[in-house]
Amino acid sequence: MACGKPVVDTDVGGVKEVLGDAGIVVPPTSSKELADAILRILEDGELRRRLGERGRERVLKLFTYRRFLEEYRRLYLEIASESYCRAG
Repeated sequence: MACGKPVVDTDVGGVKEVLGDAGIVVPPTSSKELADAILRILEDGELRRRLGERGRERVLKLFTYRRFLEEYRRLYLEIASESYCRAG
């Protein structure tokens, strides 16, 4: 996604949440649906372009190094604060 390429992935872990509307998610055990989704992207240039752009925008908005550090710090402070309050 960071490279602006369209993504087809299986619905495992948090993939669906990461992709949002910037990719195609298929069931993890359906090789037929995976193949169909890949072919769909290969055959449809407009879809390929649109998903690539959405993916790149999503990465820049949600998954930057700066945002990672900010969220990590926020979570760390939240957990540390809760632990301190429980211990006291």
